Amino acid sequence: MAKSSSRPLAKPKVRARIRAWCVEGKSSREIVELLKAELRISVTPQAVQGYIRRHRAEIDALVGRVVEAVEEVTIKDKSERIRRLAGLYDRMDEIVTTRGLLAREPKVIGSGRDAYEVEVERFDAALVRELRGVLGDVADELGDRPKTPLIDARTLNISLDALAEIKRRALDAGE
Repeated sequence: MAKSSSRPLAKPKVRARIRAWCVEGKSSREIVELLKAELRISVTPQAVQGYIRRHRAEIDALVGRVVEAVEEVTIKDKSERIRRLAGLYDRMDEIVTTRGLLAREPKVIGSGRDAYEVEVERFDAALVRELRGVLGDVADELGDRPKTPLIDARTLNISLDALAEIKRRALDAGE
């Protein structure tokens, strides 16, 4: 059985819950159901709407603070990721500055008692791949690289006849 009170929405605990649900984006009907289920309070949607209307400035201020906090965390996380990526790039760039793009590897020539070891230099493709990967990650973090291709083959709707015609015209034009 639901509790009955002359002013159930005036209680601090109830007010705090309503404000929290408003910040979460709940509708007045959802808040009525939550009040009934969680706090065993029966009120009408109109009563909740009236409460929200009377406390709109307070609720909007709470929403603003939540949005600011989320943005701050997002920015801090993004800045931290970029800072770490920059540090990683700097360390790899230091390797390139010290030894260039060539990696030295030992190689055994011959076998048995006649075997000897020499040092062979080779292009360090793995290091270059990692450097490019870090630069790509930074570009993604900064939004400098589009996430979706400019032309998506799945949505490009062209018939084979039209494609053949385009190719024929290009050949006729000497392209």
